[in-house]
Amino acid sequence: MEAQNPATGERVKSSEEHSPAAVDAGSTAVAGGEPLDREGAFSPPTVLTDVPVE
Repeated sequence: MEAQNPATGERVKSSEEHSPAAVDAGSTAVAGGEPLDREGAFSPPTVLTDVPVE
């Protein structure tokens, strides 16, 4: 899902895409990482460890 940034009008990727991609790349989600079961664009804080350096 892409969200519209109201300040700039640009499309931005949501954390729903970033978190799984980070985990697929080898990171570990120790908190958060899952969307909330409710309407709106809010995502809970996510903490990643073991993030690979590209």
